Amino acid sequence: MVCGLVLLVPAAQALPMGDPPVVRHASELYADAQAFAIVQDHRGMVYIGHAEGLLSFDGERWALLPLANGDMVRSLALAPDGRVLIGGYGAFGYLGLDADGRDAYVDLSARASEFLQGRELADIWDVVSAPEGVYFRALRDVFLWEPASDRLRHWYHAGRFGMLRPDPEGTLLQFRGEGLRRFDGQQWQPLPATSELQDLVFAALPVPLAAAPVGSDRGGGYLTQGADGRWWRIIGDRLWPQAMPAGLPDSSLFEHGLGLTDGSLALAGGDGALYLVDAQLQHWRSLPIDSGFLSGIVAALGGGLLIAADGGFFHVDWPGEWTLIDARHGLRGNLMSMARWRGQTWLLTSAGLSRLHAEAGEQIRLEALSWAGSTGLNALQALDEERALLAEDHRLLLLQGEHVERISDELVYPREFLPSRHHPGRYYIATELGLRHVDVAGAQIQLSPPFPDEREIRVVGIAETGPDEVWFGSIRHGLWQVRYDGQGLIVSAQAFALPEHTPQPATAINDAALLSTLGPGRWMVGTERGDFLWQDGQWQPTRLGPLVGQGDDLLTRLQGSDGRLWAYGAGGIWHRPVEAEWRELRLRHLRRGQLLAHYIEGDGALTLVASHQLLLFRPRPDLAERSDSGVPGVRLTAVQQVFPNGAAQPLELQTAPASLQAGDYALSFQFALPEMSVPGGARYRARLEGYNEPWSEWSRTRAFAYSRLRPGDYVLQVQARDAAGRESSIEPYRFSIQPPWYARGWVAALAFVLALLLAAWLLRWFVRRRLHRLQAERERLAELVAERTRELATANRQLQQIAHLDGLTGIANRRRLDDHLEQIWRQACAAGTRVALLAAAVREADDLLARFGGEEFLVVLPGLDSAAASRLANDLRQQVEAAALGATVSIGVASHYAPDSTLQALLQAADQALYAAKDSGRNRVASAPDSPAIA
Repeated sequence: MVCGLVLLVPAAQALPMGDPPVVRHASELYADAQAFAIVQDHRGMVYIGHAEGLLSFDGERWALLPLANGDMVRSLALAPDGRVLIGGYGAFGYLGLDADGRDAYVDLSARASEFLQGRELADIWDVVSAPEGVYFRALRDVFLWEPASDRLRHWYHAGRFGMLRPDPEGTLLQFRGEGLRRFDGQQWQPLPATSELQDLVFAALPVPLAAAPVGSDRGGGYLTQGADGRWWRIIGDRLWPQAMPAGLPDSSLFEHGLGLTDGSLALAGGDGALYLVDAQLQHWRSLPIDSGFLSGIVAALGGGLLIAADGGFFHVDWPGEWTLIDARHGLRGNLMSMARWRGQTWLLTSAGLSRLHAEAGEQIRLEALSWAGSTGLNALQALDEERALLAEDHRLLLLQGEHVERISDELVYPREFLPSRHHPGRYYIATELGLRHVDVAGAQIQLSPPFPDEREIRVVGIAETGPDEVWFGSIRHGLWQVRYDGQGLIVSAQAFALPEHTPQPATAINDAALLSTLGPGRWMVGTERGDFLWQDGQWQPTRLGPLVGQGDDLLTRLQGSDGRLWAYGAGGIWHRPVEAEWRELRLRHLRRGQLLAHYIEGDGALTLVASHQLLLFRPRPDLAERSDSGVPGVRLTAVQQVFPNGAAQPLELQTAPASLQAGDYALSFQFALPEMSVPGGARYRARLEGYNEPWSEWSRTRAFAYSRLRPGDYVLQVQARDAAGRESSIEPYRFSIQPPWYARGWVAALAFVLALLLAAWLLRWFVRRRLHRLQAERERLAELVAERTRELATANRQLQQIAHLDGLTGIANRRRLDDHLEQIWRQACAAGTRVALLAAAVREADDLLARFGGEEFLVVLPGLDSAAASRLANDLRQQVEAAALGATVSIGVASHYAPDSTLQALLQAADQALYAAKDSGRNRVASAPDSPAIA
């Protein structure tokens, strides 16, 4: 890109060339209703006097505050203590704060009725803050409110009042038809020398000391704007006519104005334009702002002007460091570059060549030069006062006087020029087909041969690093080194592989490489992988910034003569002041088209060429040294409880910690930074200590909401960054969420005790119930065991009976007999009784009838002797004989005394007696003889 020393404006021009950036702020609340006044308070809040009340704008949100009577707000002012003073229709007062910390109108006009004596107050046309208090000026009434004592004073003038102006010698007030009067603390003293001010004077502006009055050696004073159209200068108690720049409209066009920090004046015109007059009152220019009446102008916090109009208000960055030249000044076609030649500024566009006129006292205008043709022009390089090289889209041209001719018929596709520092008369040419140059010697212009590489190598940036060495960047083909012989012919041309840029790999030869000039002997090449600085005869990796590795967004970087660093590309513009950090310039809302070229001037000024405008940066030391203490910061504007049904409850905006009850709601926090110079230029981040410790990302989010916060202590912190990169923070908002009554300490302790008691009772009840159930279960199990035991005993008896019965006869079998006989025998031995055996009927007790074997049966008769047993045996025999069985029975009876005998002897004796009965003829009873021990 071409760098050079370009003087854009003559030294006599006091006002910077170009129009300042203008940003419009509007809202649906504005609608089509009329606006009357504007003011900005110390917080940065902008207030508009409106037909429907008081409009406010915090940088993010609009609000409408109606007055008590529902009527308009006509005038506004700012008190030294920061209060906004309000004058309406039939009402006046100031802006205070309600219990929630929000704007609330405080009326002072109710006390005015005692002075009016039934007259209508009507409009308060002016509100002025002076050392003695606040003036509210109506048509025929002036009120003075003394805030310290809350005293209200009043003056009436049937001829109507005019301008009010605070002054160190005493406030000035126009008594129309008489002139001015000065307030001495008690009364208004006439100034006879001002009697020519008969008609309404709207306002009086401080005059710069640099503007000397006619007929006086005193500077300063006030410049009037009035209905008579004349410009008057008030100095002390006297009045002087004031000469103004030629062509400036009459003073009747301007009801509002402002003296600026640089001594110049800003006048809001009734034609919708802003008029700027230099500090010497010699030159002026106008800037169209709106189509209608401009109803107010004030200085903006952070710099610039705020201008009220119907339907919106405007921020004008004046006095500022950036101005613009675009289609409003006659620019046509796509702008390609600019140059300085013949003491004039030339613009090269797709529509041809234009000449910029900005002479002292004139408005900026562009003159299209038809004789230069209408083809696209890319660059102009002055050769001398009569000749210049022109880079046309396809060919190289020579501009001589008002005549244009081709230097060659060859299709060169030139884009920019670079004069050689080592070879006078040589001019290197960046083309789309490599590097070329021309040598100019008097009338002879010699074009160099084509670049030796036949590829389409588009050159972007040229650096002459030595008498016979040139480097250039290219799109898609990397960085090139070209060496020449003494005749200006190319000896070698090769792509250059840049050194390794840690930690990135070596830059490929086919990367895009953009070569920038930082100053004498200092060049830098920017690639997609990093930057490289020409230092000590070689390319070395550097971190010149601000961006590295941004894909195709290659940045042109340059250094001004005052030490500033700049960088620009498709992504934006970055700036690094001396000994400061890089920051992005928020100019996207102003910029029109792609940035193509730049020009650096000796005083540090910079001109950027975009495809549809010029962006001019002119250093302002007075602005650069200005403290940022007056720049508004971010503030918390609203805190609300938002419930599930959508209802919202505002909370107090206070620094003392707020205490809230836990519940089903969300907390919404709204904040704003009054950034007026760039729409949407503010960025925010926040964190809520106690909930999320890390900061959120910078974003346009202007509110945060947190739902169902747990009981505890919280601190909300919010930071904001304005368009200039300045950061600010809110006063931390502290609050606590209290647990519900049932979750508080004493309730929790009581609940704990009750829970313990309940747990103990439940445990006792459970244990008792468990024991009861266990006892019942044990009883049930015991009963079940007993029942099962009985069933088992019955079964055992049944089994025993089955085991001891004879299967044929159904009486006891031999096994049962043996067991029973053994038992009876032992019992008899123990008791010393007798045991008798027989086969006959038995008793019900211990007698037993059993089958002994075959046809033999045995009856055991414990305790009977032989005689008794024999009698029982005969009875049995007779019963069998008498039965209808047709059978008889033979019975043998034996009885022994157990202690001296044996069971076997008893059985043998019974068997012998049985055989004796059989041998005797059967159907008989035979008894065995008793043992000797038995009597």
